[in-house]
Amino acid sequence: MDREGAGYGRTVKEIVAKLGTKVLLCNVPLFSTVGRQPRFTGVLDVVNQKVIRWDEGDKVSVEEPEGDSLAEITKCRESLVETLGEVDEAVVDAFLETEDYMKIPNDLIQRAIRKSTLENHAVPVLCGASFKNIGVQPLMDAVNSYLPSPVDITPDLNTDLVLNKENGFQVKGNDKLSIALAFKVTTDPIRGVMVFVRVYTGKLVSNSTIYVHGEPVKIGKLLIMNANVPQEVSEITAGNIGVIVSDKIKTGDTILFNTQRRRSKTQISW
Repeated sequence: MDREGAGYGRTVKEIVAKLGTKVLLCNVPLFSTVGRQPRFTGVLDVVNQKVIRWDEGDKVSVEEPEGDSLAEITKCRESLVETLGEVDEAVVDAFLETEDYMKIPNDLIQRAIRKSTLENHAVPVLCGASFKNIGVQPLMDAVNSYLPSPVDITPDLNTDLVLNKENGFQVKGNDKLSIALAFKVTTDPIRGVMVFVRVYTGKLVSNSTIYVHGEPVKIGKLLIMNANVPQEVSEITAGNIGVIVSDKIKTGDTILFNTQRRRSKTQISW
């Protein structure tokens, strides 16, 4: 939102038009006038009904809305509640009890946003400016609160999976078989070819043998990236993203690993 010519409303309309979906405005931009130029300094939290300001990205202040801020939050919350009411009757019941969009409990709104997101009815929309650290914290909270975990959506990996409440998804008939998907490949001048993978079931273990298209591939270190700083780990568990240093894996490859250290006989359709 800090880029010249950035338009929140225009971007929201493009999301609706290009993705063919409804939107849930979880927050909207807040501008302060510096001289004659408006400056993006915070967000209006529609869900929690707060005004959040960032002072040069370091100090964060949370205030009660009033005046124009209250009017904008009220307008956006009305739209949010009406959209959520299409998928969650509890939101409709709460509104009928109070007949006030602002009095619907915030936790009920949050649960309804998650439900709507998981059912692909609508997508939550938030704004910010990562370079100035504005709006980053609400975005990370939204990822944690609204987006699906590995056990919420069955991954499409061309194999039969069953849900284990303690360990997540497992391959039917072989709970020792781990599955990961390579979704990005980059080249580092020092480390070489780095393959970013997401583990869907089980775990990947360092210094082991994995199978790609049925062929064994020996891997060494496993990494987790913190920005551009790698951290060596002994394993990557289900739901997490990590890095394998290998030139034998391509983008889109499905990776198999058997925690019993033997090749699985489970048939996978490639």
